[in-house]
Amino acid sequence: MNKKIILKIVSLFAIVLMMGCQNDDFTFGSIDSPTNLKVTAEIIGKTTATPNGDGSGTVKFTAKADGAISYKYVYSDGTSDNAPNGVITKRFTKTGVNTYTVTVIASGKGGVSTTTTTDVTVRSDFSDAEAVQFLTGGTSKKWYWSASEAGHLGVGQNDGDATKNYYGNYYQAGAWEKAGSPTSGCLYENELTFSLEGGQLKFQLNNGGATFFNASI
Repeated sequence: MNKKIILKIVSLFAIVLMMGCQNDDFTFGSIDSPTNLKVTAEIIGKTTATPNGDGSGTVKFTAKADGAISYKYVYSDGTSDNAPNGVITKRFTKTGVNTYTVTVIASGKGGVSTTTTTDVTVRSDFSDAEAVQFLTGGTSKKWYWSASEAGHLGVGQNDGDATKNYYGNYYQAGAWEKAGSPTSGCLYENELTFSLEGGQLKFQLNNGGATFFNASI
């Protein structure tokens, strides 16, 4: 081995040693809980004559806190929503005038959080006993995709045109169209459960660990 090669090896070894001796400095900065958490609730359709809203049961919540990077809403009806920007529109469907307790969790760096609660009283006129009975059988029913039928999955418009906005007039899947592909076949493994609990219609999705969705949206 000539001197030139020896010198190159020694130099490389010295660089490796210097790199290995550097101290790891992983600094996250100050980790503080979000502060000044405030929540506002706008009951849709609220007027002097209709203090609990227009009967849609819809409430727009807005949460803001210093140092928060995400928010979560937990409702006393057993549901919850994640709201990265703190704004969420929730529809309460229990018929009549009901008061719900809403817990808002503001999360900051490192997972630290601040929590507050607020009550909202809202009116819902939603009532479709025939549909509820069909979906739940009076208690609970499990549903699965009817993959063998054309149009079991579709995309349609969502506007005020009642003649077109109730079905997939933009696109309809063919029979078993999403089967046989690792990116979409999981759709047919979904189990959809509709339950009637305390006069309230509830929905639960068991996706089996994988969800097929429109990535562009």
